[in-house]
Amino acid sequence: VANTYPNSQTAIGISFNDGSVYRAQTSTGLTVTLTDHKLGKAVDLWVTNTSGTNQTFTHGCSAINSSVGATSFNLAASRTAYLRYASFDADLANTYVTATYS
Repeated sequence: VANTYPNSQTAIGISFNDGSVYRAQTSTGLTVTLTDHKLGKAVDLWVTNTSGTNQTFTHGCSAINSSVGATSFNLAASRTAYLRYASFDADLANTYVTATYS
């Protein structure tokens, strides 16, 4: 199931039950909340910064469980980040995120 947020968002929820692919955009920063963790489930997210300035993206996982080694990163103006969340157990503590962005 694909989930698209049609307008610019400041916060979104990603449910491991409700989808495998999410698409969002932001112009003022974005925070992700993860829910309904499922053992072995992966979810993909593309998020685009539609503003002319860098914006903070907070991915919802701990710094230890993040490829960026932090809970957030700056998404450059007019750029898109790709994130892949993997739930290795049915909880947030065992959910990992890999972020690719420039």
